[in-house]
Amino acid sequence: MSIQIDQLLQRLAAAEEGCAQLHQLNQALAQERDGLVQRLNEARERVDALLTRLPELHNVLEGK
Repeated sequence: MSIQIDQLLQRLAAAEEGCAQLHQLNQALAQERDGLVQRLNEARERVDALLTRLPELHNVLEGK
C-alpha cells in the first residue's frame, strides 16, 4: 500500500513540475506575442502615415 502512495506522490510531483513549466512557457509566449503585436501596430501606424502622404508625394513628383 505504501509503495502505491509513494508512486502517486511521485506522479503528483512530476505533474506539478510539468504544470509549472507549462505555465512559464505560456507566460513567455504571451510576452513574445505582446511584443509582436506592439511591433505590428507600430508598423501599421507607419504604413498609415505613408498612405496619408501618398497624394502629397504624388503631386510633388508630378510637379504640381
